[in-house]
Amino acid sequence: MRRAAAPALALALLAGCNASSGAGFEVDGGVIVTAAPRGTVVALWDVRSTNPAYFYKYGEGTRDGSKFTLTWEEDPPTAALNAGDYGVAIFALLPEGATVPDGKVAIENLSLQGISADTGVVFRLATSTGPAWSTALPTRFSCTSCVRSQLGNGDRYDLTPCAAVTIQGPGAPLCDW
Repeated sequence: MRRAAAPALALALLAGCNASSGAGFEVDGGVIVTAAPRGTVVALWDVRSTNPAYFYKYGEGTRDGSKFTLTWEEDPPTAALNAGDYGVAIFALLPEGATVPDGKVAIENLSLQGISADTGVVFRLATSTGPAWSTALPTRFSCTSCVRSQLGNGDRYDLTPCAAVTIQGPGAPLCDW
């Protein structure tokens, strides 16, 4: 019985994701923001292993109504990863046609219309030295949901269906992993 449930669970968790046999990965998520019905969505990788910490823009997609799509054709560059082997990406909704070059960005300088404060994508290599919670995730890209710490520190990310990745209002507090 358990063996039959495992493939069904894996298929359910991949809903809204498109992982090809190559490096590509696609997120088809939701938007619950009342801003304009179209927009640009960028992936901001939260790099905390350096001092100072920074966000690195790598990945761009589009919003259409209550949905957004963002596809990566390649794995993130080393500069987008913590310690060069794991990364956490959140999604930021910007006005339609906005352009942000790949690289370090100051989030406070973006015209944010929404952000995925409770969901995102985690990327990790098999040799990752990331946080303890990251070892439970598959290697490469995974859609994730923030599990807030009841103690006020040490939030973590757990696997979630990509269709559950959601952009909400820009004032929402980010996951403090």
